[in-house]
Amino acid sequence: MPTTYRADFAGISELEALYFKMSTRLLGSSEKLIDDLLNVVDELKRSSNEAPEAQQKQVPVSLLDVVRYQFAMAMLACLRGHASTSLVFARGMAEACGHACCLVEDPTLVEMWSEHSRRDKPDKRYREAFKTSRLFPETDADRNILRARYAMFSLRTHPSAVVLHAHQTPAEGGFVFDNNDAKRPSDIVEYFVLILDTMVVCLRCLRSQWGTRLDASCLQPWDDTFRIVCERVGRHMVSLKERCDQLKAARLRF
Repeated sequence: MPTTYRADFAGISELEALYFKMSTRLLGSSEKLIDDLLNVVDELKRSSNEAPEAQQKQVPVSLLDVVRYQFAMAMLACLRGHASTSLVFARGMAEACGHACCLVEDPTLVEMWSEHSRRDKPDKRYREAFKTSRLFPETDADRNILRARYAMFSLRTHPSAVVLHAHQTPAEGGFVFDNNDAKRPSDIVEYFVLILDTMVVCLRCLRSQWGTRLDASCLQPWDDTFRIVCERVGRHMVSLKERCDQLKAARLRF
């Protein structure tokens, strides 16, 4: 069956800009929560770098940058109307957090982890050391939440999910694939809330592990910042979920 596309490549950036404008207007002041959480990651990195040198070596600070990047890209994709793509980055965010936790728990894995991307073929020892059950052990409440989110993100970004975003066009006898798969305003809000909450869980996991290696005094500034941001996130979450329910009830579409 023939396949057509809703917009050519040249029009994608223009469409993304339109979605971004609508999304920021839809989210209002809640959009600022993205910068708040990015700043929390930066604060944890500063706290790590200001710790005694011996303690600094026990935490994979570079992975904080990976978590930060994946979160930023997930939110950017979400606001541009790429719902499925946003979860690809959210999945990477959760995975990077799991890796960071594993490396803190067992520093002997750092060399194997660092060398993995340079190998010519998969390493069986690596797969065992970083299997899902170790990244997200069920015995850890927050990492168990990430385990469920990681699985959900994997399902929602499977190639079969792309087909679900296509719809038949009887007149053409084929399918139309949209470049932007957020069909309703409620999709933007729903994915925004999901990614935001997952990032908060990631930060709780990182704080828990960092606390086993760094002195409490080093982490105090971060704790203060994170507490304030979490309170702000909590307040916005209530209104965002109410807004999402209202939008769904209204059955509004882009």
